Amino acid sequence: MKVAIIGGGVAGCAAAYYLSKDGHEVTLFERDSLASHASGFALGGINPVTPNAREPEYKTFSDFSIGLHRGLAQELADVVGGDLNLVRKPSVKLVRDEAEADDMREVYEAHATDFDYDMRWLGLGELSHIDARISNDVIGGLYIGEAFELDPYKLTLSLWQAAESRGAQMVNREVSEISVAGNRVTGVVTEGGVFEADVVLAAAGPWSGGLLGALGVEVPVSPLRGQIIRLDAPSPPIKLSLWWDHDYATTKSDGLTWIGTTEE
Repeated sequence: MKVAIIGGGVAGCAAAYYLSKDGHEVTLFERDSLASHASGFALGGINPVTPNAREPEYKTFSDFSIGLHRGLAQELADVVGGDLNLVRKPSVKLVRDEAEADDMREVYEAHATDFDYDMRWLGLGELSHIDARISNDVIGGLYIGEAFELDPYKLTLSLWQAAESRGAQMVNREVSEISVAGNRVTGVVTEGGVFEADVVLAAAGPWSGGLLGALGVEVPVSPLRGQIIRLDAPSPPIKLSLWWDHDYATTKSDGLTWIGTTEE
């Protein structure tokens, strides 16, 4: 099957990897460079528990995701070499008032018997032993031992390199439209002409909406801007990934302290 993938982020490169691995003829279209947007600049945190993680389906999804990344780290190293910097990095969800604490305790109670996650509720005194820089405004936190971090830029590039080793090709052009004939997709259109394909996969994040909207397909994807400051700080590294609300602070494998928010 001839597949055209629009977008060179982690979703597009992952699709290219798995499709080429299954023997399909894959061409990826990227107008800029691989991982040049969100996929190359994200935190790369893999956390099994969030404040809304009360439903059992969430655990199924979370366990699958962690297992997938662990397997990929080894699989991609075997194919293209290199290191994705996948490391176990325990995280703590910090709370600053009783309402937040009640919500987080509910999450803890929902997973307290799941020893795979290594979860514990910590008071301020216990948190101060973990890192004395945690503010006295914090009244407690949920410790999650089985959390991870990786380098999303390296992951995206490694996925593509592995796809390329299996015959995938990249076209460094912008796709202006998806071509159709009758009720079937026939390929994509770029400034270089029409590229025929049996299947078109739109993996351009918030830019997918414009391409698919022209075909009458509404995609509920909208951009969400986050911000990250990377500090070469003289202070000791932050040994755990600290989270509060949508914000976080951690010391990554590059030695820099990352302070950011997932929602501006």
